[in-house]
Amino acid sequence: MAKALREAEKAGFEVKEVHNGHVWGYVICCACGDRDRVDCTPRSADNAAKRINDFVRKHTKRHG
Repeated sequence: MAKALREAEKAGFEVKEVHNGHVWGYVICCACGDRDRVDCTPRSADNAAKRINDFVRKHTKRHG
């Protein structure tokens, strides 16, 4: 999951830590402001990383 967050930052997305309850933070698309929640302890780190990658891919394609 950490790798997916680093790749999101490299792609120009903002990774914002908030530490609020179960929420670790957000991956934010700077072009449109959409955000994807990142949980502190996801059930599956692999699925959480896939979700981050999918969010980045979708928004990169849309705003690319």
